[in-house]
Amino acid sequence: MNTTEIRGISHMSLFKDAQLTRKQAIMITVLVAGVFISVLNQTIVSPALPSIMSELGVNVSQGQWLLSVFTLVMALMIPVTAFLLDRFPVRTLFISAMTLFTAGSLLLAWGPTFPVLILGRILQAISSGMLTPVIMSILMWVFPIGFRGRAMGLYSLVVACAPAIGPAYSGIMVDVLSWHFVFLSTAPLAVIMAIIAFFAIDGFGERKNVTLDKLSVILSTLGLGSLLYGCSTIGSAGGQHLESVVTIAGGLAALAWFGIRQLRLKEPVLELRVLKNRNFLSASVIIMLFQAGILVLSVILSIYIQTILGYSATVTGLVFLPGAVLMAAMSMVSGRLFDRHGPRRPVLIGAAALTIAMLCFAMLDTGTPLPLIFVIYVIFSAGIALLNTPLSTWALNSLDFREIHHGSAVLNTLRQAAGAIGTAVLVTVMSIAMSAYPDPDSIAANMAGFTATSIFMAAIMIAIFVASFILVRDRRETLDARAGSTRPDKV
Repeated sequence: MNTTEIRGISHMSLFKDAQLTRKQAIMITVLVAGVFISVLNQTIVSPALPSIMSELGVNVSQGQWLLSVFTLVMALMIPVTAFLLDRFPVRTLFISAMTLFTAGSLLLAWGPTFPVLILGRILQAISSGMLTPVIMSILMWVFPIGFRGRAMGLYSLVVACAPAIGPAYSGIMVDVLSWHFVFLSTAPLAVIMAIIAFFAIDGFGERKNVTLDKLSVILSTLGLGSLLYGCSTIGSAGGQHLESVVTIAGGLAALAWFGIRQLRLKEPVLELRVLKNRNFLSASVIIMLFQAGILVLSVILSIYIQTILGYSATVTGLVFLPGAVLMAAMSMVSGRLFDRHGPRRPVLIGAAALTIAMLCFAMLDTGTPLPLIFVIYVIFSAGIALLNTPLSTWALNSLDFREIHHGSAVLNTLRQAAGAIGTAVLVTVMSIAMSAYPDPDSIAANMAGFTATSIFMAAIMIAIFVASFILVRDRRETLDARAGSTRPDKV
């Protein structure tokens, strides 16, 4: 990589080359820092969970709701955020998100009872659900079209760095101090970001006198809530839980009603008409397949390393850490590739890397050396970075500026739904494979479950490669020319 290429990866050079004003650069930095705090918060709960359960006297199934309720509430907030971006200034939304995050962190740090912890996680989830569509929309609004790949790469870099730092940081805090300080330490960061945002972010974007359709909010809440809850329970029930099936069916019916209603409303909560754009629809389909196929890997790979190979949780973390760091670095590289060549090249390379990695995972056995697992996971992580950033940028690039925040909300909502469904299906595959053995907890049963799930995931990655080969093209967008009059005013 030559000096020019290294310089292009620097975020400060990116701001300069894209001719952002000083205030715009500060605004982007503040928003990205807010997202980093939010994503970091999502990764610090798991290491602290055993201590929380021990101190408050809750079991595993109850403790897991600290993770599940966050995903659920965050998914419910995403569609509403598109409306909020129409109605309120970015500064107001960001400061509100940081305030909610701070309140949630303080409740979690206090944590006298488990319901108080749940309330704290709900407040944090509302904050995170607001931040993700906001930052993605702002990046698309502020950066010229030839720099958006690198801008999204910067966002992906931050999102990938947080999971690399979070678990280790949480573990150290729990061992040295207590789980209360894990949450208390994040609150001051959010307060600082809110104060800086008050001075650094002006009233960015166009305000519209839109109204929130209450029935749409109810339908999306019931639909997504039922779908995500049903999927989470059907996975643990091995696909044989009638109540879960009914819940999922009810959720799908509510979402279908929600979708039909959005197409009929003059001011929809979520502008689903963006799916009429061919490029956006193509990218959304591939991203949904991608999200459905990758989330469960961290679960089954942890089981494989600890239960089958007999290594500790610390070793498992060390296997994941370099992949997370590489993913962060490759996010900027993939963004630069997108800006130079379009989405097709990085997406196909990424899809090929994911396919190769999953086929290798499917061939592992009880005697596989740990360094080989390390190498395969690094390849997998590089594939994620090469695929995810260009696809997201390509999808949003294809939209008019007035549609970008709705497109971001649609894209993130589809991600959440696909991830929940995919995880449920893959966990069910693993459960069925393990149930064929007399002792489902044996090493042989776990090995069979891991292999079956890996084969299923490899099939999804092959489908992603084929879909990318057929659908992803390097046509140059002309949005700046045809939609310049609709672009929000810059700060």
